[in-house]
Amino acid sequence: MRRLKARYWWLLSAVWFAIAGCYWATYFYQKRQLKRLQYEQKILEHVFDKLDIKNPKPRPAISDPTRLQVHVEALAKPRFTSSERKRARHYIVQVISRCGYTPMRETFASGMNIVATKRGRLSPPSIIVIGAHYDTVQNSPGANDNASGVAAVLEIACHLKTVDTQLSYRFIFFDGEEQNMLGSKAHLNHQSRRQNIVGAVILEMIGSKCTKKGCQTWPKSTPPWMKRTPGDFIAVVGDISHLGLMSALAESGATNRPHVHTIPVSGGGHAFPDSRRSDHSPFWDVGIDAVMVTDTGNFRYPHYHQMSDVSDHINYEFMAGVLDTVIDAVMKIDTSSLSLSPNTIPHSRQ
Repeated sequence: MRRLKARYWWLLSAVWFAIAGCYWATYFYQKRQLKRLQYEQKILEHVFDKLDIKNPKPRPAISDPTRLQVHVEALAKPRFTSSERKRARHYIVQVISRCGYTPMRETFASGMNIVATKRGRLSPPSIIVIGAHYDTVQNSPGANDNASGVAAVLEIACHLKTVDTQLSYRFIFFDGEEQNMLGSKAHLNHQSRRQNIVGAVILEMIGSKCTKKGCQTWPKSTPPWMKRTPGDFIAVVGDISHLGLMSALAESGATNRPHVHTIPVSGGGHAFPDSRRSDHSPFWDVGIDAVMVTDTGNFRYPHYHQMSDVSDHINYEFMAGVLDTVIDAVMKIDTSSLSLSPNTIPHSRQ
């Protein structure tokens, strides 16, 4: 009997020590995780401050709002079914061909990307991808999401065709973005297509501006120092492991353009899921510097994924300003005034 009681107390002691050990292990693990998150937040805030560049001067206008409107109105019909997307591809191919490109059709299981290439002087080439998705959700005309981005890529491609560049440019009109980025994933699934890519600029809804109080909202996980109101800015979302593109875009703002509001994330944005909601995230996942240029979509635009996402709700002057910022940033990189090396942060405010 005594031996049984001894065993009983030994068993209880073992259970108690096991529970205590698990508790303290969990406590110290959570404490380490909290410290790590706090450290990451400090780094992100530091990068955010460095990239919050005040550009006090206007810059020359490059883009024509009227041409952007023509493209958006031509595309602003539902692009969900196979036949609807085929109609959109026909317009994209028509415009890009008129600008002197020979577009390629890149098929995958459930769709087709359209790809056009401009070769630069460097050999082997260093390639910047400039892309936007052309598909929509069902029944939405998708003027902002994402005919606005497609229109921008068309105009950038036509503009750069007339410019002698060092870098090469790959313009991609992605299919399947609304189906979990199927088109961009399919493009990057081929190792040969990843070679020589030094960066990717993805344009994802760039036609909405709002100035009423409360019109700009933010995801719940957004830290207070990152929030900005009203919705008169263009957001540039990038990973801090590569800062070249974010830096170039931040430096290309102007008083006559939308303010460039950078949103730096770490670890491919997995801790901030809303930062991954477009075709830039597959580039992050394979280690390529990529940014999403966006008006923040449903956090500002009430017609997001609705039948009311029509051309009349697009601000074409705002779009043109965004487009000019992207063009200037690309040319800044092309002329080697700012490289696409990792951890490139502007040294001073202008």
